[in-house]
Amino acid sequence: MTEPDWHAFLRALDKPLAPKRDWLTWPDGWEAPLDFDLAASKARFTHLTTLLTDLFGGAVDTSRGPQDSALFGEVGIPAALTKTRPKPTERPLSITLYISNFGIATCQPYAHLHDDDQARVELASAEAGYPLVPGPVIDSPYDGPNSGVGTEDWTWFIRFFDYL
Repeated sequence: MTEPDWHAFLRALDKPLAPKRDWLTWPDGWEAPLDFDLAASKARFTHLTTLLTDLFGGAVDTSRGPQDSALFGEVGIPAALTKTRPKPTERPLSITLYISNFGIATCQPYAHLHDDDQARVELASAEAGYPLVPGPVIDSPYDGPNSGVGTEDWTWFIRFFDYL
């Protein structure tokens, strides 16, 4: 997908919601889509972690997202299992895959991901049904349908993976 295609895709996921009533109360559909299925999301997340464990040849770390966030969970791939390094002479980096309640994924580090690691993350994400949003897109300024009070400095990462 091109960057404009990704932005159109993200805006389509981000349905227009009722205005925010106050600083403490977000409308329904903000942290997860209105048709969010927790059981199905847990099963898909478990499937993803199994795929990553198999592809990277070792156990991955998982955690669930915090309350008041659009983050469903994180998968940490330990540095010992990766080939990713900021520079060829430096030690490997761990990789973190973020999963949104909206059924998308992104990973960090974006810029230094080794080709082999990138291929494994892409394969697992695709097989588990998570579109993997590229770093430059997810870090771009939020321009979705719910712009307004409280979203002025947001990126797409904040909208779909962070505290709201």
